[in-house]
Amino acid sequence: MTTDLPPTRPRFGLQEIAARGIRELMFEPPQEIVPGTLSHLHIPFADVPGYRFLRLDLHVPKQTTTSVPVVVYASGGGFRANFTHAGPWRCLLGEGYAVAVVEYRLGGEVRHPGQMHDIKGAIRWLRANAETYGLDAARVAGWGSSAGGYLISMVAITANALEFEGDVGGNLECSSALAAVIDHYAPTDFTHIAADTPDPVEPLSTNDSFDTLYLGYVPTGRPAEAAAAALTTHVTPDTAPFLILHGDADTRVGIEQSRRLYTALRACDVDATLHVVPDVDHVAPEFEQVEANALAIAFLDRHLRPRQTA
Repeated sequence: MTTDLPPTRPRFGLQEIAARGIRELMFEPPQEIVPGTLSHLHIPFADVPGYRFLRLDLHVPKQTTTSVPVVVYASGGGFRANFTHAGPWRCLLGEGYAVAVVEYRLGGEVRHPGQMHDIKGAIRWLRANAETYGLDAARVAGWGSSAGGYLISMVAITANALEFEGDVGGNLECSSALAAVIDHYAPTDFTHIAADTPDPVEPLSTNDSFDTLYLGYVPTGRPAEAAAAALTTHVTPDTAPFLILHGDADTRVGIEQSRRLYTALRACDVDATLHVVPDVDHVAPEFEQVEANALAIAFLDRHLRPRQTA
């Protein structure tokens, strides 16, 4: 009697897995948590072998007769946590946008570029299921904070690079490209992050720092590999427009990181704006207040054009 396994095993898709139990426990009914918005919570968009399901929360305007643009948000957390319940994206509810807040695997689960593959898979899933949820697949933008800002920016910048696409969640017939990106205080070049962050609140480029957790090695020890993970390395003239916000008193990710990205974008003649928030640290409340929210909404309005003008 042999114990050899066949070379390949049939895999169930998410719908088949849901059908084997109580479907509503896997795909929860939508809730009106925020007035005027239907929230579809914890939607599984990928089944990655060896890991949990990857999920997203999708918040869609309730009263609409046309498909709406969607903003994909990736939270910060130092590659150690996902905070899908919070973030500056909340200002978009009631403004004619759907928002998809995406989970991605963390530093202890996968190394670069695995987290990018997760977000690209979520974007493809959103396009594949756009009709079901009333989304406009042609108008998809990205927004990310800190670690999530790096990931969403890298997703956008590598839109036409097949080596970064991955196959997480399938739907490979759909694009993972983004029409525009909002980046809040993200790391952009791990080879320089320690030098760009004077007096950091926690050490950088050490054995247990967040940049090492993401890459799987101390970036200063393998500078050529770390440079290949830099946003600035992959910018092209086809890169999507960027709005970058960063505080000039940031003690976790120095503002020079955003200045490096802005310089690389403008060198390729990409539509980019760097808004410096004076005397403000990392994850400060100023990034969710009226001025920052207005900048974000105006930027998205300009590039996604969700409203008709007379």
